[in-house]
Amino acid sequence: MSFFLYPVELLAQVFMYLDTSSVLAVRQSCKTFYSVTKTRQFWYNRVNQLIKTHYVCPPEENLDEYNVDELERWVRRRCRSRDVFTNHSQPSFRKRTLEQQKPPRPSDRLQHWDFIFIPGGRWLLTTQHPANVYFVDLDSPQPLSRLLFDPREIDDAICEALTVKSNIWIDRGVPRLSFRLALVVFTKDLSRTYICQVDLAGHGANATLVASNIAILRNMNLHMRPLCTALNDSYLVHVWYERDGSMTTRTGVYDYRQALGCLDYPMAQANEHSIDALTDRNMDFIFKDIFAMSDQESHSLLISEIGPSASLNLLHRIDMYASSWSTICWTPSASIITMMNAHWDELQGLVIPHDSSRPPTIVELGRCQEKEPGGHIFGTWVLVAVGNGHEVINYDWDFDSPVNFERTLTSHCQMNFPADLVGFDEDTGRFLAHRGRKPLVIYDII
Repeated sequence: MSFFLYPVELLAQVFMYLDTSSVLAVRQSCKTFYSVTKTRQFWYNRVNQLIKTHYVCPPEENLDEYNVDELERWVRRRCRSRDVFTNHSQPSFRKRTLEQQKPPRPSDRLQHWDFIFIPGGRWLLTTQHPANVYFVDLDSPQPLSRLLFDPREIDDAICEALTVKSNIWIDRGVPRLSFRLALVVFTKDLSRTYICQVDLAGHGANATLVASNIAILRNMNLHMRPLCTALNDSYLVHVWYERDGSMTTRTGVYDYRQALGCLDYPMAQANEHSIDALTDRNMDFIFKDIFAMSDQESHSLLISEIGPSASLNLLHRIDMYASSWSTICWTPSASIITMMNAHWDELQGLVIPHDSSRPPTIVELGRCQEKEPGGHIFGTWVLVAVGNGHEVINYDWDFDSPVNFERTLTSHCQMNFPADLVGFDEDTGRFLAHRGRKPLVIYDII
């Protein structure tokens, strides 16, 4: 029986059972096989397979905007990262340094408030003194910081910020990268939140990010500092704490649709709620108007839903019994959190279904061979343990299998970055390291 008798569509389905490296090898054997892998539909299927089975972040543009070669490069890059970590390979890296741009004003300092590594691995947001937001195209051969938003172009009252907080919400319902940015600026004289719409413009290597301010909200109570913030396309959630150091917190829920187009919309204290939780910045919307926030003191996660008139309804309080856990990661069917238990010997996952009728569940991802306490940086399927070096451990998720005690998690490779690891993107094999006032260093798996 010959494969040449089968239509290209059927061969494409057969090839779906091969990994990408096998496909690339097989297609060299004949023109028919090669032609199968040079169809747009073949790589569409590969992209969708990675998203559904490995929870890879979707492409930043509509699939129809990519040609066949671009789709193939997108898939091969993500398969390369997974192959390195799952095959216990010691990776080689390409190293680049982020060139510092001169601040827009001579009085500005090169001081970083925050980093936001946008899912997908290409874009990095940095917030710098006094409250400027920059973006970096990390795919560029010579990455540069470019100004995305300077609130002083709208509001010249900002001179010396005491606290700056930021967060983003990605719109998963549109085919191109699009997100909302919340920037909270607190000085001795003002407390304001700037909400920007940020969109991807252009294609491929020529793509860029464009921001437009859509609302400014003012907090009247200058006795409360911002602790963390989260937003979606309708609501803004702030956690405030007392400036006197008592750590008394208030959680404000604001429908910012009422403030669209307004440059000085007052936040109503009637929208603030007293929640018995001390949270850090691990707070995000997970689906529609449901959001989760961590409680550090009780080692629990609070899942709440915003109701009519910005009311706040607690849906679940989940005891984590964990020493540390990841930020909230999105997948098509659920949001997930990875965590290390208090004894440092068991990796667990929390699955929060986007179907609100299904309760959250904790799954066992495996037992760690090494029980040495230390810092951990969590991804969706990769864990980096920080000690004398940086050890990489990978694991698989099974949302329907709550127990997997037999799996032993061991270090797959060790990496020694000369600076502090501030984030990584497991899909593309990209790591970011930074220390003090030194330039950010980008490491890409070759």
